[in-house]
Amino acid sequence: MKKYKTICLGLLASVMLSTSCNQNNSEKKSAKRTVTTANVEISNLLARTGKVGSEYEANKMFNTFQSLKDEISKNPKDYAARLKLADLYIVEARATGNYGYYYPAAVKMIDAVLAENPEKEEDKFRALTSKAVIQLSYHQFEDALETGKEAVV
Repeated sequence: MKKYKTICLGLLASVMLSTSCNQNNSEKKSAKRTVTTANVEISNLLARTGKVGSEYEANKMFNTFQSLKDEISKNPKDYAARLKLADLYIVEARATGNYGYYYPAAVKMIDAVLAENPEKEEDKFRALTSKAVIQLSYHQFEDALETGKEAVV
């Protein structure tokens, strides 16, 4: 019985390691899949694998993504649309568990908006609070506090 348990544990560990490596390789390949629209780099949504939400919800996310991409294409200075896209990446990260792909995509979008120094305080506030949310998820508490302070100044 002990030998059987050891073999099962070994097989389980190798399957988990193999799955983890395949997912990381898939994420690395997918992370390179970006589109530049009106000089704004947009990371594509990854195809959902396994049982992640309903098909309806996945289609709704994809349609929202396409709509935001079109809005950004028409007006690259539409910071609200760009920040909605960053928020969509955050939601998709949480829904799929692909944090390593979606959080950097969101941060890249947020940092690009902040670098352009939007005139509307609302856009700057939304960008900074979304960035703080990601920093908190990464347990970067001091950075999140500083970002939060910057948002309320």
